[in-house]
Amino acid sequence: MPFRRVHPEHGAFEPRRRADRLLAAALAHGAGRSRERGRPPVSAPTGEGRLRGHVHLGLRLLEELGAPAELLHAVACHHDARAARTAESMAKKPDEKSAAWFLLGAIYERQKKYGPAEKQFRKALEVDPNDAEVLNYYGYMLAEQGIRLEEAADLVKRALAQDSGNSAYLDSLGWTYYKLNRLADAREYLLRAATASPHDPTILGHLGDVYDRLGETGLALTTWQKALAEWKHAVPADYEADKVRDLERKVTEAKKRSERNKKHTASATLH
Repeated sequence: MPFRRVHPEHGAFEPRRRADRLLAAALAHGAGRSRERGRPPVSAPTGEGRLRGHVHLGLRLLEELGAPAELLHAVACHHDARAARTAESMAKKPDEKSAAWFLLGAIYERQKKYGPAEKQFRKALEVDPNDAEVLNYYGYMLAEQGIRLEEAADLVKRALAQDSGNSAYLDSLGWTYYKLNRLADAREYLLRAATASPHDPTILGHLGDVYDRLGETGLALTTWQKALAEWKHAVPADYEADKVRDLERKVTEAKKRSERNKKHTASATLH
């Protein structure tokens, strides 16, 4: 399957997939350049003079080569911290180092090394306290762990203040509110996220969870089923089997509850 065109600075991805694409694109760009001029360092200068410019070039190269999505998946799953460490050591400008720290933090988070991940995110925020990508990822990481949830909400709010329509940021805040059991707020932000990105299975999954906790089993079931349908259309680089299995379990359980409720209602009517 050909690689789907995306722009990291504008696309609204669930935080983990966004970081995976950044890392994969940077590494793939380095591999592509090595065929032309010999292997360059991962953080080789680009037209934009910064690591994120390197990522843009990587994305364009992947698209030009028609690279399969499996390439992204393979590179992203490798979790090669050496690449980001090389970028960090060779970066000269603060924003270049900040980009490397963001990638390192994302890699550590995927490895469930939350302490080292937090350290990298904090270093990046020392350079730019308003880096929306870092604020969002950091806040989402805390929310996923269910810890320091008020702090997580504040971090994501700072990201949203810069891009109020970003569905990834809306999803992160909605999910944090869900963890805080602020269900009305969670529903509001996740509905906004789903409106902005109606085919994002992660957002739909989160929204279904909110409906379920609100006792709206029918809406929860419908929304989870939509999420499963969207996962079927996801490119391999985006596919997350654990989330699909979790959704399938929830759908099965919701169907059983719905059937029990129907039987109970029918029985009550007869009596």
